[in-house]
Amino acid sequence: MLAATSKMQFATGNGHDARSEDTRARMVGAAIDVFGKVGYEASSTRLLVDRAGINLSAIPYHFGGKHGLYLAAAIIAHICAGPEDDRDCGSAIRE
Repeated sequence: MLAATSKMQFATGNGHDARSEDTRARMVGAAIDVFGKVGYEASSTRLLVDRAGINLSAIPYHFGGKHGLYLAAAIIAHICAGPEDDRDCGSAIRE
């Protein structure tokens, strides 16, 4: 589902798109935290969705599965790990 690029493109425009964008942002933020603390293998999808406050079906819907969510989290973590420059890392998901 995700292209392996330095930027991810998400649709915006209507209420559904905005909610989807918010859900993806919460999922990626939770994934960075959980994967960073316990690693990929120890991170259950249940733990990930509980941390993000979302429904279990959102992971395959938005990312195709745990691996896709991991890749998205790795991309965002990489973008935010670069040199400090006034960028808002939370907005990196929406770029």
